Amino acid sequence: MRHNRRLPILVTTLALAATSYANLVANADFSLWENPNQPTGWTVEDVHAAKTRVDQETTTVRSAPCAAKLTRLVAGTGDNYGLKQLLPVASDRAYTLSAWCYDDNVDAKGGLSITWCRADTSSIVSTGVVYSDSSLHTWQKLTRSDTAPSNCVYAKILARVYGRTGNQPNGFVFFDDAELDTGMEAIKERPGRAVTSTELELRPNPTSGRATISFELARAAHVELNLYDLTGSSVAELYAGALGAGQHRFPFTGRNHEGASLPAGLYFLVLADGGNRSTVRKVMFEPQTIKLERTPRWN
Repeated sequence: MRHNRRLPILVTTLALAATSYANLVANADFSLWENPNQPTGWTVEDVHAAKTRVDQETTTVRSAPCAAKLTRLVAGTGDNYGLKQLLPVASDRAYTLSAWCYDDNVDAKGGLSITWCRADTSSIVSTGVVYSDSSLHTWQKLTRSDTAPSNCVYAKILARVYGRTGNQPNGFVFFDDAELDTGMEAIKERPGRAVTSTELELRPNPTSGRATISFELARAAHVELNLYDLTGSSVAELYAGALGAGQHRFPFTGRNHEGASLPAGLYFLVLADGGNRSTVRKVMFEPQTIKLERTPRWN
């Protein structure tokens, strides 16, 4: 008999142990792009690219194959835009947002912040912005920690390019490897993880049901791979058993335990390796609508 397993992703224990990781950011490493100006899972704030342009970057990257390049198209200190995501969070819980920024351009600086939002996505309060340092000619980690207010349902994370006093247009910065995790200053470098490795991926994501799950194990382990909805209920048990070290791939069909197609929405793909380590990947499922055309009747 199959048990209705529940993972307390959002309601009870989104705060995993210090040795586990639950990155809530979709396409956190900017590896997926719908087009050269639209990273998958992210919202481009200036959709008309009148003041800020977003570009896929393949040369200045922290983790292959891509990063996001944000370019200011206006002078001055206002009109700051970039990329954002709206992520479900638990109220009264501490979170840490981080992202890596490359900034050696004196005409601009990168900035990272969180805006806490209600259920209707209206803003409650924002954290201060943590800025990059143009004098550091290498990738630098920007980190911002805060506690979600009691009436908070979403965290809007913002990665932007900011102007400087008297700056000229066309200043730019690069962003890569973003994380939103539980705990104050909780995000550390993952031990044994090369920046080019893939821990848990679903491609494509968002998906309409035909996708591939991939992950790499550093050593042999008993693995459980499950899909959960926003309430923490298990909706699909994808694999449970022993696996050897190395790369592994599984098909994702967009179906639940009973074989029925999942409704469109937000899900969490969770990989547990049998120890204290869990990896979470946000999944947007958008099943395709099949239009049935009426067959013409011939007299």
